[in-house]
Amino acid sequence: MEILPTHKIPSAIIDIIDESEQYCFIVSPYLSLWPLLERSLSKAARQKKRITFIVRNDPSVNPIAKKIHDTYGFEIVSLNNLHAKLYLNERHSLITSMNLFDYSKEQNHEIGIFSDDRRFSTELLQEYVVNDLLQVKPHFRLSGYFDSDDRAIASEMLEFEHKLDKLGFCVLCGESINVEMSPNSRFAHFRCKKCYFADPDADSYELETKYCHLCGSTYDSTLEKPLHNECIDKIKNYDKWVNQGRRGIRPSV
Repeated sequence: MEILPTHKIPSAIIDIIDESEQYCFIVSPYLSLWPLLERSLSKAARQKKRITFIVRNDPSVNPIAKKIHDTYGFEIVSLNNLHAKLYLNERHSLITSMNLFDYSKEQNHEIGIFSDDRRFSTELLQEYVVNDLLQVKPHFRLSGYFDSDDRAIASEMLEFEHKLDKLGFCVLCGESINVEMSPNSRFAHFRCKKCYFADPDADSYELETKYCHLCGSTYDSTLEKPLHNECIDKIKNYDKWVNQGRRGIRPSV
């Protein structure tokens, strides 16, 4: 953690935008554009970065927010009574008193708490942005240029999530099994009851298995590695999708 005085806060915000790779959330009730910020947003737009502005529903803010959307294609979420100021990407976060407002950086006495702790940034995203701010009905929302793609991915990921939570296949006989697993015990049971009780003490390295536990396809699996690589990649993509805070996106209909 680092305490930032007023003059260091704007550059930290620009760095958070510039260094974002998976996502960037800008939570600022009030905002305005200044040359360095516009240059950073323009660069981010060319790189097609996922940037979401969460702003206050206010007559002085709405036209600027819509201009940012029209000019750069970023997502805009307008909320009533927003007061928090937060800037974060997948690695860095800044909690501050400063709005994204040139008057604030020139005239006010502000303070910021900057963190480069990836876990802390993820917790802020999940606990505050996704589970709090994005659960509030917006005054208006302007979709970003990734919206249609994200909705399609959301449909695919939520369907996959259902499989992760409810379904599995016995790695010995290939029969479907309902495992009812919690997130903390994912893939804890790889054999059906019949196969398990036939040899409950089987060595995980020596037991010859022949099905992928997630999709049921034929695969030279083991109890140590019950999933083939394609399903492992799907899980990694799913976990990345969740960690990016994209789970709140409405799926395609």
